[in-house]
Amino acid sequence: MALQQNMDLFGGGGGEAPSPRKKMKAAEIIKLIEENDPSLTVADFAGSTIYALKAVPLTEQLCAALKASTHVKEVNLEDCGVNDACCVMLGEMLSTNTSIKKCVLNKNKIKDEGCTALANGLATNTTLREIEVFGQEGGRKWGEGCLVQWLEMYKTNVTIIRVNWCALQFTQHSGFRVAVASLSHARVRSHPRATGHRSTNSKSTVTLTKMLARNTDINRALKNGDDYVKLLPTPLQADPPKLEFYQIEDVRAKRGGVAEVRNHQSFYPASS
Repeated sequence: MALQQNMDLFGGGGGEAPSPRKKMKAAEIIKLIEENDPSLTVADFAGSTIYALKAVPLTEQLCAALKASTHVKEVNLEDCGVNDACCVMLGEMLSTNTSIKKCVLNKNKIKDEGCTALANGLATNTTLREIEVFGQEGGRKWGEGCLVQWLEMYKTNVTIIRVNWCALQFTQHSGFRVAVASLSHARVRSHPRATGHRSTNSKSTVTLTKMLARNTDINRALKNGDDYVKLLPTPLQADPPKLEFYQIEDVRAKRGGVAEVRNHQSFYPASS
């Protein structure tokens, strides 16, 4: 009897086991976005075989729907056959979208042209905070030209605080850690305060580190209620964008099947 009670307490006794939640089809997700359904905040297409087979037309439909969306906060297109043509459309959509905070494009077929198109779109975006593009087909690493375009993007983008796109290295800067992507054969040079990192001859990589640090400083100022305008690039200070504090969470760590939510300190300033 006691054993049965314990099994019931932990959901292991009596009745039928709850059936797993059925994942929506790509067309169903896009339809909800077109209707601007407030119940859909995460558009999760990850691993969709159907999407991979029709990546270009489905991305076109998705981007058309997302341009008018006000509820979708995250778009996950991991392992969906996304290529450069898709990225051109995604970049154009992100240039005007004001709801998406996170975009996941890992394990696709994106090359330098597509990565550059994303940067072009993000140059005018003021809401996206996280983007992931690692693990592209063939173990691709981005070229220096692509990196330069991302640096151009950071001249006007003051919101992206997490970029995960290749083998990541970390540097210590002003009391918090900043992630820097390993591009081409460049290796990350550590900040003078950090130790244990090899040097690189890529000035662009070092500059990217500073841009990520600047945006993180802006986000921290928003958290503390401090004046963030003085941290913006000079051309943006006369007419500063309206920004909100963003909390990065890491749900990758799991213990006993339960997600453990925590600050992603690799990309976000420590609370202390």
